[in-house]
Amino acid sequence: MKQFVAASEPDKNGRLKIGGKEFHYLVHVRRVKLGESLNIVLPSGENACANVCALSGDCVELILSGKKEEKSEALPKTILFQALPKDVKMDLIVRQATECGVSQIVPFKGERSIERSKTEPRLERWRRIVKEARQQSGSNSETLVFAPVAFNEIFSLWNKIQADALDKAGGVTAGVFLHTQGDCVPFHFAFNGVINAAALAVGPEGGFSAAEAEIFSKEGFLPVSLGQNVLRTESAALAGLAVLRILLLERSSWKNTVNG
Repeated sequence: MKQFVAASEPDKNGRLKIGGKEFHYLVHVRRVKLGESLNIVLPSGENACANVCALSGDCVELILSGKKEEKSEALPKTILFQALPKDVKMDLIVRQATECGVSQIVPFKGERSIERSKTEPRLERWRRIVKEARQQSGSNSETLVFAPVAFNEIFSLWNKIQADALDKAGGVTAGVFLHTQGDCVPFHFAFNGVINAAALAVGPEGGFSAAEAEIFSKEGFLPVSLGQNVLRTESAALAGLAVLRILLLERSSWKNTVNG
């Protein structure tokens, strides 16, 4: 069944009118037909089945077709702190992070970030990419992307997120940063207990400097590695998020076993 991320909630009669770019997406990209069924991800994160009940030259009208499905399991709040890479790599990172269900994407200016006039922050473009990626992936996680911040600002943002998480009973937070030098801990060591918020920090081309790594450690982030291979920053972000996603989704099913 085709899936669509709705930008608004249905009216009291369970109807949604879709126009503009969303209309173009449904009709010309997804090629929906009158009477066709869709799986709708509502802004609340709930899933619902809907039927195309009307189709004109500039509007698609959907109607919820009965009982809503249960809200699918969501990841804990997940934040990607991404040092700004050069060229259009950030666009790809935003797209892939959204498909992985990341809650917040926070670009920041690292020591080795390369600033060029053609790579000035394009927040509106990143937000469009987020919307398109949610449509394509069917993610029920709302992804927010921020305008780039200074390096030291990411820690005040993370401290606030941690404080909010600790307000919840048994809340645990964990932050890690990808590093290629010095001693690193296994990824899963950082994620013990019920995780309410998790952060992954990824460096630009060349990785984090020794000074940045020291600051991360002082702020409570643990250094983790993706192995000996040198990954491009966009590859490192995707690989790191994939590991983090599996750890968070499958943690409740882990069992300690002793062999021998």
